[in-house]
Amino acid sequence: MADFENTLPYKPSWQNNHHAILALRKDFICYTYREAGELLGYVVLNPASESLAQLGARPKKVGEALIAHILADTKLKMLGIINVDERDESLIHLLTDTGFTKTFSQYEMLYTPKY
Repeated sequence: MADFENTLPYKPSWQNNHHAILALRKDFICYTYREAGELLGYVVLNPASESLAQLGARPKKVGEALIAHILADTKLKMLGIINVDERDESLIHLLTDTGFTKTFSQYEMLYTPKY
């Protein structure tokens, strides 16, 4: 898991990082796409919540193939992903081009006391 996460341009949120996934590993399925032994893409799926915890792919067609395979393999009625980093334009394009729609925006905020 940690090796896959290092291929991402932006780190996953705390609830989808490798520590969280490893702690609940029985709840996840990991799909990989390799060509000539080289990792070109991966997806970590939580089938119970019908959500992608992590998605990393290059080129874009690999991500499209992984999403298509998951939908065919699992027969999920829907598929979601949360906390997509707005700086990750390639991931946003991949998701929108494969049919995902933005449902809402949110702030992630941190309070730091001023002493």
